[in-house]
Amino acid sequence: MIQITRCHAWAISILIGTILLTVGTIPAFSSINHEVRDSANIKSKGSCDTSPQSRSSRMDSPVEWDRVFGGDLVGNGYSVCETTDGNYVVTGYIENTSGNRDIALMKIDPNGNELWNISFGGVHDDTGYCVRQTSDGGYVITGVVDWYFDMVFFYHVGLLKVDQNGNLLWDKSFAFLSESAGRSVLETSDHGFIIVGWTNHYDLLLVKTDESGNEQWNKTFGGTNIDIGLSIEHGTDGGYLILGNTESFGNSSVWLIKINENGDELWNRTLLGTQNVWADSMGYTSDGGHIISGYFDPIYSSIDAWLMKVNESGVEEWNRTYGGSLDDVGNSVQQTTDGGFVFTGFTGATHFEGPYTFWVVRTDANGVEQWNRSILSEKSGYGSDIQQTTDGMFIITGNLDSRIWILKIADQPPHAKRTAFMIGTISDLETEGVFITFQAKFVLSVHLFPLNITHYSRTEYVTISQNYRGILRPKFIGCLSRT
Repeated sequence: MIQITRCHAWAISILIGTILLTVGTIPAFSSINHEVRDSANIKSKGSCDTSPQSRSSRMDSPVEWDRVFGGDLVGNGYSVCETTDGNYVVTGYIENTSGNRDIALMKIDPNGNELWNISFGGVHDDTGYCVRQTSDGGYVITGVVDWYFDMVFFYHVGLLKVDQNGNLLWDKSFAFLSESAGRSVLETSDHGFIIVGWTNHYDLLLVKTDESGNEQWNKTFGGTNIDIGLSIEHGTDGGYLILGNTESFGNSSVWLIKINENGDELWNRTLLGTQNVWADSMGYTSDGGHIISGYFDPIYSSIDAWLMKVNESGVEEWNRTYGGSLDDVGNSVQQTTDGGFVFTGFTGATHFEGPYTFWVVRTDANGVEQWNRSILSEKSGYGSDIQQTTDGMFIITGNLDSRIWILKIADQPPHAKRTAFMIGTISDLETEGVFITFQAKFVLSVHLFPLNITHYSRTEYVTISQNYRGILRPKFIGCLSRT
């Protein structure tokens, strides 16, 4: 493992030379005239090809295992949840042999072994954005489906129900007057479902169905600009809290809407309306409030990952940013069992261009960073969703080199073992089974051929994925100590 210490003046001179070289009331809702199709034309495609499974042999390794699904097929994991039997389900998409996207659904055990996987797709692109376990032991998925019969191929809200073995029970799509999508779904107290997403030239959309997926009502919220729904959670009073983004009421603002069980608005708030902030994820907190993740864009410099804690009334308690000199984003956040928080996303991009580096940040209850770790890949990697598991670890899904990626990590950084001052190439990094991990502090440049990561600004624990295919020849430009 590697840790950086303070440099002497001569070392700094060498380093410089080397670098030169080398949130409020908002308009109410309306019902939309649209078409409901009883079948989303989604058919079971059978199992996806998967790569051989391998994992670290060290039980105390901070990275327990990581796994790529689909072989060389392009894909992405968007949502993961732990099931009542202690396993995990993941949804996203995977490209079929025709180059179209199919909804992917897979179940794995706590050690990363595949139990089953299946894909669902129509003629065009289909994607699963959210999966939740239902009270009958099955799973519900929402996302987008694309229809062959339309004159213009608009995306439509998709809703699928499968049993505990992944067998398709029914599928529905909800076609509105323009592009629409389902981003998050919950089972309701009557065993129906409520979907949040967007439609109608970017209005926030709600769709309520019965237990068979038949629509009971729909409502939209928003103004004249882009307004979208991202997440929905149960409230303690039987209603729901919706997270969205709005551009109709100021700059890109975080948007919270509280509704009752019938979809009637109780209150709404825009947060950080004078800032350029984009939310992406919301989770419960133990005090009845919520934690929100996303990113802050100062326009004239790189973006930073961002967290905000709000109370049960949606009032801000604190917000913090995280990141270095390049773009950093928080895609998913959850409160941990000790009252702190963990989020995943990516770090080190340039104006949202690759390479992305997978990133996990652990904080205390006030959002103060405790540690963070990156996992390097050959091209790009990022985390889409993170959940703390019953064994105290974190299960994450996302993307590694344009493929579906699932990994499990411990809730702890590696431990320092020994120290030595050095500048240059490190050839004997600590190995953790098939993983290589190092600690870096104030590293200005890391070359891991063919990667070039250049933004570390404080201590990070960096792991090379077992699926990395590049040359393991790390080179550091900076003042380093090996630990």
